[in-house]
Amino acid sequence: MDRDRLLRDQTVIVRAGRVHALGPRPTMPLPRDARVIDGRGLFLIPGLAEMHAHIPEPDARLPPTYAEDVLALYALNGVTTVRAMAGPPAQRALRERVERGEILGPRLWTVSPPLGGSTATDPVTAARMVREHRAAGFDALKIQEGLTPEVYAAIAAAAHAEPIPFGGHVPDAVGLDRVLAAGQRSVEHLEGYLAAASGDSTRLAELARRTREAGTWNAPTLDLWRTLLGERSLEELRARPELRYVPAIVVDGWTDEVRRRTTAPWWRRLVRRILGRAPGRQIAERDAALRALHAAGAGLLLGTDSPQLFNVPGFSVVREARALRLAGLDGWTVLAMATRGPAEYLGRAGTLGVIAPGAHADLLLLEGNPVEDPVWLGRIAGVVVRGVWYDGAERRRRLEAIAGRMR
Repeated sequence: MDRDRLLRDQTVIVRAGRVHALGPRPTMPLPRDARVIDGRGLFLIPGLAEMHAHIPEPDARLPPTYAEDVLALYALNGVTTVRAMAGPPAQRALRERVERGEILGPRLWTVSPPLGGSTATDPVTAARMVREHRAAGFDALKIQEGLTPEVYAAIAAAAHAEPIPFGGHVPDAVGLDRVLAAGQRSVEHLEGYLAAASGDSTRLAELARRTREAGTWNAPTLDLWRTLLGERSLEELRARPELRYVPAIVVDGWTDEVRRRTTAPWWRRLVRRILGRAPGRQIAERDAALRALHAAGAGLLLGTDSPQLFNVPGFSVVREARALRLAGLDGWTVLAMATRGPAEYLGRAGTLGVIAPGAHADLLLLEGNPVEDPVWLGRIAGVVVRGVWYDGAERRRRLEAIAGRMR
């Protein structure tokens, strides 16, 4: 994934958690004590990155291992890097446990609790919260709705002074123009583009160009919005086989929310009033915004907002990849959004998101070529997480154990 190419008949040697070497199979000698994994007929790609995820907070109604199981679901599905958006302080302790090898999970980039209208109520408070989140060890700040332009400007100034990157929503009162000018590192969900462009393709192209120039990345979360806007029936959503890895109380909560949002007349009226367009038109405009950003060369990240509304950690990456292809992106671009793109965004180009000497040995062995069809991202022969190999049988065993705890 250093560029758009397929290397055939390669041997990859992993040592001490890193890719040690790779090259054509006939010319690559194997170390005498190597454990050999036969990948003939299979496709090896870098581990995937889920760039808009959430780690559940402690809840007495949920299994006590739920947060740990969410992390394992990511890793067992080849999602070896996660940007945990707006998580509680407890997620930093989970990150340390993963790094010590106590539990199975992805590399975690932790994002602060939200800076929104209900918390960052004035410029002084907002600047203080930025400093506190930076001192607490968060990797980035989460921007939420409800901020005034003055408070947002205070957050941006304090974040640049620390420094700590900030990303998230486009507050209505701030608008996309100010967000891009302020150097916000990422924008989530594309709503800001729909509001700023108002269906004008020329304006959209200009915003996409400015996004690239600002160095702002986008996580579109298309699949989630197709659910929110009522494209799928509740019966279809509840039939997803991966729901066996989610507590029943969580699935019931998702069911109630989707029923309220997608079947109630008030929700559709609210969508029309706030966003000024019908759900079907909004889906088309989101797809158009994504294509414009890609055409302009702006940075794109694959994110699913899991676990949320029938998006199950790890499994939801395949569904998002399908939505991205349906929107008009090619297979190489979609795969880059989950590998080398996130590595660049996180400042880890060359060590994450590629298979190269010195890179972290986070790898995914697939039964087919995901560039041709994203369905192959879910047909997993095995995963390598931090240099440790989990074959198909071990992966299935661990998944079944999680399903048992969810029951």
